[in-house]
Amino acid sequence: MRGDGIFTILDALGDTAASSATLLEVFLSSRYGASAGRMGREFERKQREHRSIALQRARELKEHQLFYNLVRYLKQDDLIREEVRNRKKFLAITQKGLEKFKSLVTRKKNALPPAVYLHEEKSSALTIVMFDVPEKERRKRAWLRAALRNIGCAPVQKSVWMGKIKIPKEFLEDLKRLHLVECVEMFEITKAGSLRHLL
Repeated sequence: MRGDGIFTILDALGDTAASSATLLEVFLSSRYGASAGRMGREFERKQREHRSIALQRARELKEHQLFYNLVRYLKQDDLIREEVRNRKKFLAITQKGLEKFKSLVTRKKNALPPAVYLHEEKSSALTIVMFDVPEKERRKRAWLRAALRNIGCAPVQKSVWMGKIKIPKEFLEDLKRLHLVECVEMFEITKAGSLRHLL
């Protein structure tokens, strides 16, 4: 019986290294007298399982390391400080940290959305977009041009764009959120204009 167990373990290992814990799991789940094929399959399953757990632990370790690096940076920059209460360590925000937080909130509030929209749909009708965005809002104007280009429109003039596309709903929602609705006009042309009939 002992010889069977030794054979089983050696057969499972082959040319592959494994932890004793993995081997023990395989050994116990396969029992003495298991066929070499079954033992091999069980071993491979356990190896995959352990690799998956190892990858998960590595990801968690990386995230933990990132967290502690960030905490160290915030302490060095005097944005947070360590306090001891009832013999336990706590982290607290400093006045400088509060000011930094407020500026980040403002920046996030004023951040422009990505000028990329998925699910672009072609249309048989021609959509014309005209806009007049004030100079003080030039960042929004640049964003608008990039968004129009990305949804499939092309410029006729700097403030007049057109394309055979259906305007994405998300784009319209972003126009509303950025308070640009009153600066933009859109038209859809389904028939040729009268000028073509006269030529």
